[in-house]
Amino acid sequence: MKVKIHAGAGLLSLLLILSFWVMTLVSWVIYDPIFMHLVKDAIIMVFFALIPVLMITGISGFWLAREKPGQLVNVKMRRMRLIALNGIFILFPSALYLANYPYAGLEDLDYMLISLLELAVGLMNIVLLVLNLRDGLKLTGRLQS
Repeated sequence: MKVKIHAGAGLLSLLLILSFWVMTLVSWVIYDPIFMHLVKDAIIMVFFALIPVLMITGISGFWLAREKPGQLVNVKMRRMRLIALNGIFILFPSALYLANYPYAGLEDLDYMLISLLELAVGLMNIVLLVLNLRDGLKLTGRLQS
């Protein structure tokens, strides 16, 4: 049961974070300042739903780590610390800043640089989450090394 809870919460977390990243990228491709602000507002609202899902993922991951210690689990834990730090110190503050920014657009250097930072760090977190998903599948025997 713990494995299913962890897997479900982890997958939901990945999908939500991936949707944040894709919608941010789409807002830049469409390049409509109003749409860009709507995307940032939506990310902030959904982020508050993401927090409990991340907590469930983390807590269930710690439970599972105690039951099945090893190098692969240690690697997953190190990745999760980096993912959490990125989210707390870069991604969430960036989203808050950009959602409250009076103007969205390429003409504004601050907005553009923070958006690019957010996209880069977001992509890094997505890659790290996918690697954790892969390693979780290895740990459960659903994926061969």
